[in-house]
Amino acid sequence: MPQSCDLSGLFGGGAASSTAEGGSALGGMLPLLLMLAVFFVLMILPQRRRQKKVKEMLDAIKAGDKIKTIGGFYGKVEMVKDDLVVIVCDPDGTRMTISKSAVATVQNSEVENDAEPSN
Repeated sequence: MPQSCDLSGLFGGGAASSTAEGGSALGGMLPLLLMLAVFFVLMILPQRRRQKKVKEMLDAIKAGDKIKTIGGFYGKVEMVKDDLVVIVCDPDGTRMTISKSAVATVQNSEVENDAEPSN
């Protein structure tokens, strides 16, 4: 007659040891979860706030505003239409049509757009 063998040691040791291992797995993942939460608070949230301010600045551009583009051109906004801005550059009065995302700063705004231009 075959003898029965105890295989509980090979497969996790039964219910008591699996509960203990489950608790230690959670304890081992806790520092990783805390690091992810800190990373989110310190890196992602400030970037989202900044992007929101830049979007508000770009949406508020109107005729008469003085701007600087990401290419270094200074000018006065003549017209805004959808995603395009027509500026007049001093001193010769050259008109240029640029994308709103190419505006780096608006003179009356404290926000600066240092993001890469979208293609």
